[in-house]
Amino acid sequence: MEITAKELAVLLNAKTEGNPNTRVNKLAKIEEADADSFCFLGNSKYFHYAQTAKAGILLCDENLNTTQRISLLRFVLKNRIRRFKNLWNSMLP
Repeated sequence: MEITAKELAVLLNAKTEGNPNTRVNKLAKIEEADADSFCFLGNSKYFHYAQTAKAGILLCDENLNTTQRISLLRFVLKNRIRRFKNLWNSMLP
């Protein structure tokens, strides 16, 4: 299933930081993601993955505090784990 960042932002009620026309078609772990992947960063201790990740879209909690910028398209929202799980379940075959 392919979906745009704009469509995902509506589904997740998220603020988008980046190109809303970015397309993804799978979910992945941040350390395994590629340009077609959607993944999440839930803890600042994994921030180093975000700095080198190739993910098309990265979901971040609005309370995630980092001192460095991420160049990936980001979604920022509340309750990111619950929303990510709902999305994951809806995308599984």
